[in-house]
Amino acid sequence: MAVCRSALAAVLLTAVVGCLPFRGERSAQDIVKNYNPFGLVTAVTKDKLVLRTVLLEQPTGDPYLTTGLWTSTLKPLPPETAALLAENGLRVGVFPSNPPAELLERINTGTTVRPNETTVGIAEAKILPINGPVTQAAFQAVADIGAEPNKLDLTNAQFAFNVTANTADNGKVRLTFEPRAQHGQRQGWLRPTLDGAGFSWLDQKEAERFPKLTFDVMLSPGEFLVVGPTERPANKVGGAWFVGGDTDLSRMRVLVVRAWRGQNAPESTVPGQKLAKK
Repeated sequence: MAVCRSALAAVLLTAVVGCLPFRGERSAQDIVKNYNPFGLVTAVTKDKLVLRTVLLEQPTGDPYLTTGLWTSTLKPLPPETAALLAENGLRVGVFPSNPPAELLERINTGTTVRPNETTVGIAEAKILPINGPVTQAAFQAVADIGAEPNKLDLTNAQFAFNVTANTADNGKVRLTFEPRAQHGQRQGWLRPTLDGAGFSWLDQKEAERFPKLTFDVMLSPGEFLVVGPTERPANKVGGAWFVGGDTDLSRMRVLVVRAWRGQNAPESTVPGQKLAKK
């Protein structure tokens, strides 16, 4: 646990310092010699699943998060699902276990938000906060291709994904994502769970669910999932979840996720790093 606490402290320090200058072309092998928030691996029991998440944050319109990141991702969703998400300003991609050096560079030295590792049971749901609280958020959601958009105008809003993890064939993990929003009078915000490993909704606030925008992704232990806004997410779900906020209207975020079964932990990407035991 001490290793994990030190790792998270290092990531938070990076977020405070801000975005460091890009140091030119570097290979992935060079980058992983330094600290990587996805490099330290925790060993857990085989009946548990591990989720490791972090939000990349850059100025709105950042060329890499807007375009470059998505040019080499695998497309994990059926065309119909991908099209509906795109209509709502969202997109999803997967990188294999040898992701591009620039992605690791951004994770390693860019501004990151809410790095977290959580252990979950099979079919156990977790909330991943993405954005908020936002004083006023106006956007529209489309439940089906060609359908009339549902217009929403939420006050005191927080945006998240409800994520459920399940086992799948060939050692993979199936992650199910559903967008969620909480809003209304401030009776208490989204709060950490008692074990500090995740977040839970407060029942006192109004909640908006988007079941038609649910999507499933299969991940192998070494793969990287990215979820973020499309190039033009304004006034859509993708914009509300990933672009702007009360404190800084000029920033955008992308969610990065890794997942594995307890007995199938990927090898550490930090040379010489031993597994931390829980």
